[in-house]
Amino acid sequence: MCGRFALKTPKDEIKEYLGIDVCTTDLIENYNIAPTNNVSAIINHKEIKKLGNLQWGLIPRWAKDSNYQSKMINARSETLEEKPSFKEAFQNRRCLIIADGYYEWEQYSNEKKPHYIFHKTNKVFTFAGLWDIWLNPNNEKVKTCTIITTKANKTYAKIHERMPVVIERENQQQWLNTEETPESLKSLLLTPSEDTFQNYIVSQFVNSVKNNSPECIKLSENVSLFE
Repeated sequence: MCGRFALKTPKDEIKEYLGIDVCTTDLIENYNIAPTNNVSAIINHKEIKKLGNLQWGLIPRWAKDSNYQSKMINARSETLEEKPSFKEAFQNRRCLIIADGYYEWEQYSNEKKPHYIFHKTNKVFTFAGLWDIWLNPNNEKVKTCTIITTKANKTYAKIHERMPVVIERENQQQWLNTEETPESLKSLLLTPSEDTFQNYIVSQFVNSVKNNSPECIKLSENVSLFE
């Protein structure tokens, strides 16, 4: 799964690297993005790549309340066309969620150790996502999203059985294109290859969502050479 991630690259670098046309928000460094936080995401708006904020945790537009949100931070790629919460969004509202890296906790003998997992290019990358608009009781629009996951590759299965789907730069326009069909997009929902990511163990400082600083992604000083 993916339940925590980081974004630290400056906005101008992101805009240039990902070819963003319009940016409607200021990007703030966040080394410990958690569910219900705002995330930086790209959507297709009138055939241009528009960067803005979405709240992490999908609330389907037909939901009566926001109770869905905490359960909808991830969507399994294998069942997107089956689940009512995701089916229509998969057809019509796909997004790209920007990250520098994400965290996953591996179970050791008596504790869980957090790994920081980042793209092999050491640059920002994008998770495949879905988004929706929900009207709250005050009739205000709440824009929310979810990160799509798939079966982990052999390298990362030892950390967790699931991992986020990554949309590489050359495939981003296809993913956002509203004329693409779910069938034509299935090839983009495959498990990332063994060499897509690198990782290292970080300290348990990141465990608390209250902690948000470069310390979150710092290599742990207590890592054994045999881990």
